[in-house]
Amino acid sequence: MEPCLFVITTAAGNPILLVAHVDDIETVGPCMDELRLVRNLHDQRFGVKDVDSNEMLGVRRIISDDRRYVVISMPGFIQLMYHKFKAHCSNRQRNIPWPKDLMLSRVDDQEEVNKKVLARGYRSLLGMLMWVNRMAMVELGAGTNQLSKMACAPTEAAWDAAVWQLEYCYQHRDAGFRFDRDGNRVPVAYYDSAGKEDPKTSKCQHGHVVFMGDGPLICKSRQHKHPGSGTMSLEYMALCAVTKDVVYLRAILGDVMMVVKMLMLPLEPTAVYGDNERTCDFATASKMTPNMKHVRTCYHLSRDFWETGDIEPRWVAGKDNPSDILTKGVAREVITAQLGRLTGYSDQPLAVLPVEARSARPGSGGNLNVLMEQVLMEYAWTNDNGTWSRRRQ
Repeated sequence: MEPCLFVITTAAGNPILLVAHVDDIETVGPCMDELRLVRNLHDQRFGVKDVDSNEMLGVRRIISDDRRYVVISMPGFIQLMYHKFKAHCSNRQRNIPWPKDLMLSRVDDQEEVNKKVLARGYRSLLGMLMWVNRMAMVELGAGTNQLSKMACAPTEAAWDAAVWQLEYCYQHRDAGFRFDRDGNRVPVAYYDSAGKEDPKTSKCQHGHVVFMGDGPLICKSRQHKHPGSGTMSLEYMALCAVTKDVVYLRAILGDVMMVVKMLMLPLEPTAVYGDNERTCDFATASKMTPNMKHVRTCYHLSRDFWETGDIEPRWVAGKDNPSDILTKGVAREVITAQLGRLTGYSDQPLAVLPVEARSARPGSGGNLNVLMEQVLMEYAWTNDNGTWSRRRQ
């Protein structure tokens, strides 16, 4: 399911997880001798170089002394990025990652301006911002998505917004996001869609986040592939987007759990929260309405995955929806209220699907939480290097 993830079962029956990013490889498992064997086999065939596991590809991972938290950040990479473009930066304080309500558009392309901005290194800066967004600062998503659509013909407004994000990154370079060992072990997802259209394409922006360990395991901000016709249709398309990532994550968890436990147990429906009640109702009802009859067939896959017990659409108040940050430039008050939840630094618990809703769905499987508890009973996070070891029987 995931071409970069390899799940290996050793001769002793222990699982090893190997993740490969081009020529960068990381492994985790219960036995250090087995991990060294995997490393040496790669060395014999390809030649390998050992690096610091706390920082890789510019990404720093710090485990707390009590081994409860893992903090992901990119301070070194951000400093390099800032010094490369420092001449274009100001001394202004940036408390929000993107100017409020700013919508970039190619509706007024000017070729001479585009060439001038490209010559400054727009694409280089954009690429670095996208890497920081992908790996450490998820709140940049709404902005980097808009900057990306201007990559071929950037305007001065696009350049100013990119520098804004650079200044924000530098001033908050140590923040990143955090995972909690005691956080949610069952995936929980949130999605949202903005209603402001790009004047050139008539398309709006949407975003979603999938949490595990109270941290943003999957986080995306994109422009809709098709124009919407009202809030309900926009939210329904956003629900389709988050459903795809939820199903993808469930497949990976199923593969990993099958190797760890040597059996496959069904997963409970994943709670997917949006702030439009009519969208949640429409996704779980076998009906069509006059306002939704035009929606393309591809967006109805969320209904199929609801019927198979993969997702459970639920409503959440807009003020409690952290994915709002991923859809547009929001006010400082929204950042203050929701950024902690989005990045895993909030003490406010995530919404949890009620037990009765989990078991009431026809075709829904067993309880993923029970499965995770079984795994944690058999394995303990006790090694000094942060991997897990099998408990004595």
